[in-house]
Amino acid sequence: MEPAAFENGAKDRSTYGQLINVCVNHELNRSHNLSAYSEIEYCTRPERRINLDLLDLSFIAVSLLLIFLVMASSWFDHQLNLRQHEADHYRKNLACSKNMLFTAFSLKRNWHRLTGQSRDQLNEDLRFFQTIRFLTFCLVVMSHCWINYTITPVHNPYTLEQTYYSPARHAVINGGQILQTFFLFSGFLLSLHFFNTRTQLRGRSLGWGVVLVVVFYRFVRLTPVYAYVLLLHATWLAKFQDGPLWKRGVDPERYFCRKNWWTNLLYANNYVHVEEPCIQASWYLATDFQLFTLGMILVVAVVKYPRLKFKLYSLAAAVSFILPALVIYFGEFDGTFIVRLQ
Repeated sequence: MEPAAFENGAKDRSTYGQLINVCVNHELNRSHNLSAYSEIEYCTRPERRINLDLLDLSFIAVSLLLIFLVMASSWFDHQLNLRQHEADHYRKNLACSKNMLFTAFSLKRNWHRLTGQSRDQLNEDLRFFQTIRFLTFCLVVMSHCWINYTITPVHNPYTLEQTYYSPARHAVINGGQILQTFFLFSGFLLSLHFFNTRTQLRGRSLGWGVVLVVVFYRFVRLTPVYAYVLLLHATWLAKFQDGPLWKRGVDPERYFCRKNWWTNLLYANNYVHVEEPCIQASWYLATDFQLFTLGMILVVAVVKYPRLKFKLYSLAAAVSFILPALVIYFGEFDGTFIVRLQ
């Protein structure tokens, strides 16, 4: 990893690079009559200085602004409740659109939105989704617990190597396929809500502009919170904790987020600068956004050209199989997720 990814990385490698090889080889030669070559990746010091730059201060400013908005909006919502004296004031939408805007950051109102359950028939019919989501979350957590054993040193890797010969454990090893369930959910709900809305608006013409409008709304809904998390990873996350392995995880991400943040905000980080990821898990968000856009194009095309419905669905299914195969073949990638214990 390039020295710039770590604080004082270039200086530490220049200062201690030769010294570490002398020390390591002296010990190896004395105990095992062997020689080795070592490289310094980063150094951990007993003292820890917190240096702040303009980006660090900007995160503090944004956080204080959000806190102020929450407090002001909550106070305004409370004043409205005192005037109206309604038991379900925080659970229902306000009649005035201006008041709805001013209470957008109301803590109590948003808490009820977060914890409340929708009572419309569609949500009642989709309650089984919660069971599938829960089971999928359990599998994702289990897979991440297992993978921790493969990325940290172990005394004897033989037991882990034997898992590759157990058919019963192949599902866990190939756990990346579990995430396909979330993409399936997203596509199903997109189609369901689109055609349900289309039924309610029957008689109105549907143009390609609806794709841009819906994708733009999704971009606006996701990006503000996403940008705040990116700013956190680019500034203060590395300062929250310390330890011998902490710098190895967060310092490179801090550097990559400051360098490649724009790929995340454009939801292209799963294709652009993939070797320097900012928030590794955000590849899923980029993929989901891209599939959502393609899904919108597909469902609009099906509505506009109903006679080509079968051909359009067949083409989409064929591309979904052929395109990944071509990427794997020409990129010389592994066909599935493989953990190499070395």
